[in-house]
Amino acid sequence: MRGLIYVLQFYDKYKDAILFNKNLLIADTVSLFASSFLAQFYFYVVNSNIIADSIFTAVVEYSIDTPIFFLLYYIDHRRRYIGHNGIKLKADFRHLLGLFTVCDIMYVIIKTFIQIQLLSIGGIFQPYQAALFSSLISWAIYLILINITMKVSRIFSSHEMTFYYVLILVLSLATSILFFVGNDIKNTIDDIMTDCAAVVALSASITIVFRQRIIKHILSANNKASLFIMIGLSLWTSAEITFTYYQLVLNVKNPFPTPADALWLLGYAMFIMALYKI
Repeated sequence: MRGLIYVLQFYDKYKDAILFNKNLLIADTVSLFASSFLAQFYFYVVNSNIIADSIFTAVVEYSIDTPIFFLLYYIDHRRRYIGHNGIKLKADFRHLLGLFTVCDIMYVIIKTFIQIQLLSIGGIFQPYQAALFSSLISWAIYLILINITMKVSRIFSSHEMTFYYVLILVLSLATSILFFVGNDIKNTIDDIMTDCAAVVALSASITIVFRQRIIKHILSANNKASLFIMIGLSLWTSAEITFTYYQLVLNVKNPFPTPADALWLLGYAMFIMALYKI
């Protein structure tokens, strides 16, 4: 009995999140099977080009799961829209559509590139298998990302959300390119992307620290933590750039030891201090 009460309390507390993810799972499951079947059909009946098949499958999946999700969302929440003449419904749908758009773009980019890569591996995967596996991989990433996006949309300002969206799209393209490129240049691109990601993270931390200094709260514990994080990211960024220099300029395949190792270790020390301050 006590366990049932706990379950009911948990459901009541997280009802919106549970219903949201339930609708996502239903919509994505329907689109998953439909797109896998159509991927096989399109490849053998319409066009055997793997790029065309991958793009077609992604478009079909998006066209199916989005309407189903919004229909299920409306069914779950229709009571809250009674007496509002559709105004609240339109506002909620516009908000959701805006949040979904960037995450859906990320999903389509990653899914398309992964499916192309799977179809390119010498006939090992049938089109429906490539569509299925690429969807499942992208789906897992998408579920995590959309839940994070729903959360941060209530916290971030419009400018911060813009930065967040741009970061998602850049990471999506970077991840997809790593799936797509050949092994001969994958390590080079990986090094460059890692350096770029480190620079972006460092830039964000510098922005936070300077904004804290402007509002004169730099002496608080959390703001000291931000300062240590900035220093740690500075050290790690320097380490990544140093490691890339050894690999790409000096042509050392697995450089060790290098100054980069010392910088990484010092960076860990700064992050430990940040956690202590928090």
